[in-house]
Amino acid sequence: MNRDEERSPDQYAPLPLRVQKHFFYFWSVVTLGGLSIALVMFLWYGRNALTWRDGVIAAAILLQAGLYLALVMFNPRWPKPDWVRPAYFIGCLALWTLQMALSPEMFWLGFLYLGQAFGLLPLLPALIAGLYIIAVIYFSGFLKISITGLSGAQLFGLVASTISMVALLIYNNYLGKTSRERAQLIDELTEAHRQLDIAKEKEAELAVLQERERLARDMHDTLGHNLVALSVQLEAVQRLYKVDPQAASAMVDELKTLTRTSMEELRRTLIGLRSSGLNNRSLSQALRELCVDFGQRTGLGVVTNLDQEVDELPAPVTEALWRVSLEALTNIERHAAARQVQLALSARQGEIRLVLEDDGVGFDLQQASAAGHYGMQGMRERVEGLGGTFTVYSSPGQGTRLVVKIPTLEKAHA
Repeated sequence: MNRDEERSPDQYAPLPLRVQKHFFYFWSVVTLGGLSIALVMFLWYGRNALTWRDGVIAAAILLQAGLYLALVMFNPRWPKPDWVRPAYFIGCLALWTLQMALSPEMFWLGFLYLGQAFGLLPLLPALIAGLYIIAVIYFSGFLKISITGLSGAQLFGLVASTISMVALLIYNNYLGKTSRERAQLIDELTEAHRQLDIAKEKEAELAVLQERERLARDMHDTLGHNLVALSVQLEAVQRLYKVDPQAASAMVDELKTLTRTSMEELRRTLIGLRSSGLNNRSLSQALRELCVDFGQRTGLGVVTNLDQEVDELPAPVTEALWRVSLEALTNIERHAAARQVQLALSARQGEIRLVLEDDGVGFDLQQASAAGHYGMQGMRERVEGLGGTFTVYSSPGQGTRLVVKIPTLEKAHA
């Protein structure tokens, strides 16, 4: 059983579906009301001389009402399964044919099924059922029309009226089909939007979890390592102080430096935690404000080139680009001794590209890798966690160029 079959008309929220629901209720009133009127009138007019024929016709009316209630009105699944509507129409038309054979005055009930056929059935079954109903009404019912007894004008009028009626009913069938297709499309779009909202929430939660994991790893690798080193060296100073006070004093100076370094790393971590991030701003706006604050604080010239398309990126990608930019500018401020900084962010050809470049003193990449530059390692992990690449170009005296590339969904499916 699929998801659509489990829904009732009340569960459809969009306007076309509400209209379809009201149309469904309208036909329920017409059908059950018509059958009720037929039963009451038939029994009332024949109350003084009821025969077995009257009993069969009354039973047939009750069966028709029962079929509608069981297969159409009280069936909880919507749209109806493929077998329900044909079974309902075949059963009702068979009962109506029996009624017509016993009492031609019941011809007018055929118009109920004529409207239902073109409102609920596909076009070809609706045409077959509709032409059958019209033929029974014309030739074996109350009208008692005979083809051989018609003049040319009468025959032309009969054919023209039939064609006009069928054309109107075909148009009604087209409207019903179009309404159902639009209703189904709107329902699918609504469900897609709901799934998209859920996916965005999960992406945001995943970004938070990844950030916590990265933070725990960085604190373990930096602050944890430094605290272990401090503990070991303090024990060494304690033993060395009695033997060589001068060497112990030199080690204490080294411990002071290590302590200040640890405090600086802790301060940077806390600043990152207290950072407001995007704070409901677009990525381009947040990066521009970041660069303006950076330039005013450091006195460096900052040139930005940002595409507006970057404001439509998923939350994890936006968070990664923001954090990498923040970390890179912090490194430039602390180490680069630069005069000019350029930041460019583009979203083109299935790829997000961030380039951050300065004209500072640069550094040796091999030495930096051997020393374990934790800030750069954290940036690399952020980018590679999204399937991207993180590349640094630098050499002493030549400045530094950082390039981040993250594939978008279009490129991933290419």
